[in-house]
Amino acid sequence: MDISTWSILLLLTKLLSYMGVAAFFGGLLITYMLVKGQRGSTSSNDEYCSIIYRWQLKWLAASLIAALLYLPLQAGSMAEAGLSGMVDSMMLNIAWQSVLGTQTLWRILGLVLIIGWLLWIHLSQRKISLNSARSRFKPSQYALGLIFGLILAASFSLSGHPAELGLTAQVLLTLHVIAMASWAGALWPLYISCRLLPSDKLSLIMHQYGQIAMIIVAILIICGGILIVQLLGSVGELFTSGYGQLFLLKLTLVSSMLLVGAWHKFSLVPELLRSHNPSPLKKSIALEGFICIGVLLVTSIFTTLVGPVMH
Repeated sequence: MDISTWSILLLLTKLLSYMGVAAFFGGLLITYMLVKGQRGSTSSNDEYCSIIYRWQLKWLAASLIAALLYLPLQAGSMAEAGLSGMVDSMMLNIAWQSVLGTQTLWRILGLVLIIGWLLWIHLSQRKISLNSARSRFKPSQYALGLIFGLILAASFSLSGHPAELGLTAQVLLTLHVIAMASWAGALWPLYISCRLLPSDKLSLIMHQYGQIAMIIVAILIICGGILIVQLLGSVGELFTSGYGQLFLLKLTLVSSMLLVGAWHKFSLVPELLRSHNPSPLKKSIALEGFICIGVLLVTSIFTTLVGPVMH
């Protein structure tokens, strides 16, 4: 694995892309759970949703900047002429005409649509005074946001080895990205919910999230398992190839997240109902978040710097 400054910069853009899609899907999931079935708008709900909204916008803006820089960085990497290579017209044209250009175009489109959608939602809420949280977030509004999110998630399947495997692998990877983004992106909203929400509402959110998380994990295992079987020629490559070893590292980290999540569901959430003390849960969510950062970093490495052995 040849690591250069360009490789590190491209790795950072990929990591920011993952953070952006995670912030969108995770934030969307938690805010939807919060307002679904609520009959009255409360100050805690409003403050919580506003914080998540601003957090989503920050990461999506960072992800958009990363997407805009991606092709110039690719051009600079190919030109090997320092920063001037980033504006080399020939190298930029080569990068733009490749599958990476198509992927970047769709990613930028998805990010712009999502940012515009979030701004529209926020501005429409500020213009009118509503008495119910349910009316603030209509299902049709969420459906539109999900369509834009699907465009963003699908952009990850337009290049790399899964793209070479055909449409089925691309669909599986898109579902895998959505599931992982929903899981990873929900952790920070859940973390701050320990401070902003009362114990009864927090326990309800955690219970609902635990139920949805089981579906998310099932999608991750099924889609990820099928993809890794297609990408690796044999079980031995899990241990002998760099791609396989990184996958095993990712699998170990994801398994650790599952164990922490199970600890939440079966121990800390029931304890929260008895003690009304969210501190242990907050610390445990923070631990899961740190592990999740490791998962996203490892994923960025083996989708940017390492590939499976070609057969």
